[in-house]
Amino acid sequence: MWDGSRICLRRTSRRSRDCPGRSKRPRRRSWLESFGRVLQFASTELKSDRGLVLRAVTIAGASLEYVSPNLQGDREVVETALKHSYGFRESAIITHASKSVRADRQLVRSAIEHDSKTLHIVSEELQMDPDIVALAWETMNEDHDYDLWINFQESDLRSRYMVQASTLLKELNARKKLKYFEVDDPHSTVRFAERWLSESLEKKWLTGEIARTMGILPELAKSVAAFAGTLEDLHVASTLLRFGSVLCHMKKGLRECGVDYIWSAFVADIEGKFRFDDRFK
Repeated sequence: MWDGSRICLRRTSRRSRDCPGRSKRPRRRSWLESFGRVLQFASTELKSDRGLVLRAVTIAGASLEYVSPNLQGDREVVETALKHSYGFRESAIITHASKSVRADRQLVRSAIEHDSKTLHIVSEELQMDPDIVALAWETMNEDHDYDLWINFQESDLRSRYMVQASTLLKELNARKKLKYFEVDDPHSTVRFAERWLSESLEKKWLTGEIARTMGILPELAKSVAAFAGTLEDLHVASTLLRFGSVLCHMKKGLRECGVDYIWSAFVADIEGKFRFDDRFK
């Protein structure tokens, strides 16, 4: 099978040389697509051969699509494929990587630096990481490659942000702190979250000090803090701070490329959904 793939590659290359009018990039892409198709029909054993697969993704990173699921979760294999993407987008390659690899912060950063659309594909945790989100929107505007926002309207990424916003609004409403989440003004949200987080940390520290002074066991002190809502407040405040920062970068990125209407529609949908859910809770 491997020898057959080399024969196929030579034939594709020969046909390309006979067509002087074709540009180099389409010819290169055709060559890589032919390689990928050959690997697609390789045996399961060959697709699981790490040495052969590393050689394959070095020649054509896009062939990651056809390797075994086990090797799609191999960090070195995926990293090699991304380094040899040749005519293919990093997002098109990393979409075939395993969930664990798509949660690798360092590898994801490297991919997003070349292709902002990768943000749509990475793990949910990294989609909520302010640094990763900031890098994605900066890359989009620096490269003038607007697939990130073009695909945003109907994306899973937008849906996840909607769910996170709705969850936070319900948590804040239950605590009578709804004003802390200024959906259309994420900078204010960040300031409120920072203040609330500071107050919650101070409350946690005081609870611990009182428990220590009174000789309360650490396990019981944790239960007291949980009962007082301190630990839950800390979690919600931390989540609000991170998500507010994510929205700051998103709003800035959309504004810089002149598509404020996408932000306005996003805010309107969040507020509308919360009013609807609150009405029928």
